[in-house]
Amino acid sequence: MGNGLFQRICLFLAAFFIINHDVEGQQTSYFSDTKSLDLSSIVLQENNWGGLFYLVDGERMSANEVRVLMNQTDLKDGQLAKGLNTFQGGRILSYTAPVVIFVSSIGMLSSALGANQTAFRNYFIGSIAGIGLAIGGNIMRNNGFQRIEEATDMYNFNLRSTYATQPFLSMRGQQGFLGPKMRYFDGKIPLSDAQFASIRNSNPTLDLDLKLSDKYFKRARTFDTISNIGTLAFISFVVVPQFQSSAQNSLLLPLFLVDVTSFRIANNFHRKARNTTRVALNSFNFTD
Repeated sequence: MGNGLFQRICLFLAAFFIINHDVEGQQTSYFSDTKSLDLSSIVLQENNWGGLFYLVDGERMSANEVRVLMNQTDLKDGQLAKGLNTFQGGRILSYTAPVVIFVSSIGMLSSALGANQTAFRNYFIGSIAGIGLAIGGNIMRNNGFQRIEEATDMYNFNLRSTYATQPFLSMRGQQGFLGPKMRYFDGKIPLSDAQFASIRNSNPTLDLDLKLSDKYFKRARTFDTISNIGTLAFISFVVVPQFQSSAQNSLLLPLFLVDVTSFRIANNFHRKARNTTRVALNSFNFTD
């Protein structure tokens, strides 16, 4: 039963991916044949569920519309298309991972609570497969996201370079020791914190636009700290023998919930900080 359900889920996901890919191709053909878009800058944005959307002149646009916009210039959308395919493939793998683990656990739980060795073996293999899918999905998603960022930045840089000589600022999110952080670039040249602060201080409008991002980032750092403390406390209660009593064990679930909730809230504020930063930098890049 478990194997049959697993196969049906895999077939459904494969069919979904193929259908979604075909629909996107049809939409791109439709837009390229019937819709003409003025050349405008593109601002990449992240949504609450790990997906992406784009702002063009302040209006939300789909990936297909953005591809049409890019194809109206000498810079074609090949890099963006590859990035989108890799990103979406990574998301599918990431969403498939917990399904695989859950399906494999059903057989074990229904077989005398794991007494059946075959059910336990299937659960073990499914868990390893699920972890592998999660790791592979995250790598693909990150690589795809990086390609999408590079494609939109290159498009904006080529569009802006026809009439402006001021720095072209962009941002990349990176994972730091205490949590996510942002690095800034002038074109492809990395900027130190001091260099970026100098550009920001010499442009009051940019500084004002980035204050909202600063607020989100400070809130994210607060919840990063809470999450890190919760993680350390949880590990201590589990690993250190002196803490392993019934009283302390009753704190494991609250600590786990605090850790997970804080991590989720921190990620949400980091996402808002990155989104508002991209909007502010784009406004700076295309201000005469």
